[in-house]
Amino acid sequence: MHDKDSKENGSKKNENEYEVVFPEHINRDDVEYNFNGSNNGKRKNKRKVCYLNEQKRNRFLINAVCVLLILTVVLGATLVHICQKDSNFLSFFTNKKEPENAEQLSKMEFEQAPEEEGAIPAEKLFENVKDTVVGIVVYDDSTGVLSDFAGQGSGIVAGKEGIIVTNAHVVGDYLRNKIVVVIRDDEKLEEIPAKVVGVDRRTDLSVIKVEKNNMKVAKFADSSKVKPGAVAYALGYPVSLDFYSSITKGIVSAVNRSISKSEVKYIQTDAAINPGNSGGALMDSHGNVIGMNTLKVNLAGVEGMGLAIPSETIQSVCKSLVSSGYVKGRVRLGFTGKVVSPYQAQVNNLVVGVLVIKIEDSSNLASAGVQVGDVIFKVDGVEITSFDSVSSTLSGKKPGDEVLLTYYRPSPRFSGQSSGKTFEASVRVIEDKGEQNAAFLK
Repeated sequence: MHDKDSKENGSKKNENEYEVVFPEHINRDDVEYNFNGSNNGKRKNKRKVCYLNEQKRNRFLINAVCVLLILTVVLGATLVHICQKDSNFLSFFTNKKEPENAEQLSKMEFEQAPEEEGAIPAEKLFENVKDTVVGIVVYDDSTGVLSDFAGQGSGIVAGKEGIIVTNAHVVGDYLRNKIVVVIRDDEKLEEIPAKVVGVDRRTDLSVIKVEKNNMKVAKFADSSKVKPGAVAYALGYPVSLDFYSSITKGIVSAVNRSISKSEVKYIQTDAAINPGNSGGALMDSHGNVIGMNTLKVNLAGVEGMGLAIPSETIQSVCKSLVSSGYVKGRVRLGFTGKVVSPYQAQVNNLVVGVLVIKIEDSSNLASAGVQVGDVIFKVDGVEITSFDSVSSTLSGKKPGDEVLLTYYRPSPRFSGQSSGKTFEASVRVIEDKGEQNAAFLK
């Protein structure tokens, strides 16, 4: 810039006048370097002042920025190349795999563990099956006009014409008691008198019938395919009718469980089972019946140990009960007896086995020499310690087949003899018709 008092036409400028030229506008030819502090006596008309140090700094910065840009480009290209060859390299920094594209990223969700294939949500399952299980109430008619409450359980609808399967211990003494089927929902309570079609005490199964059509029928699954760990639902009327259609959930704890005094191989479950659940359904995750809730281990400190009769047993036994009133193919010896324990045998001078209390007319035990008071302790050479062992020994036999009995006859009282005698007899087994004659289709 120029001093305002200077003349415009060739007037000499003050030596102290100068114009400032910013480094980016400096012409390199206009700069005269004088390291000796002089200009060889020459002075230009304009003294140009250049901030050389600032210029050097800026050039250094520019060069540095350029180098950094080049390094960034090279490094970026190298990373892209590495990532294309090894997708795990990027996950080392991000701790996750990079989605292939933005669309996948927008749809990405936390992965959920899948349920069993085809499984039905519990809410929908309950709606589908709640009408296939009914309540059963037993009244003691022998008490007079006002029947006393004798028991309560559950049942599974097996036929739309009113065929219901339940436990034998639920109907109890059905010749004396009155059986009532209860169908209850939030709007109404329906009680329908039931007739007993057949009872099988050995498997604890029974079939009853009510006069009601178009009932919703349960679907039965193949219990032989049930495995431990599978989801299981228990449906029934526990405790009282106030808790109608209660559903609980658990798993199948085990299969083929054996307990004393039963020939059934049970399904074990930890689904909650309470009094009143007997005769109700144990279902899989599809809502199909895999068993009938029957027993619960009821000991101090024991929880979650319920037992159900497998669906295969239910179907085979109950079909036979409906067609014949009893389970075909079974045989028996034809006597009523009582098990003699080791302690009872020692105290009463007997042997461990089954004490004969009554011999049926249809049996040939009496003609073969067996008497009331004898103790049968072997059948075909197999030791007998319970009625279960008798049944298992006779398994596979047909009516009319012969078996060899070994029995002990104690010495008469006051005979002075300390020990009795052992005998053998060949007897014929007879067909076991159960309780057919009691109430078949009546």
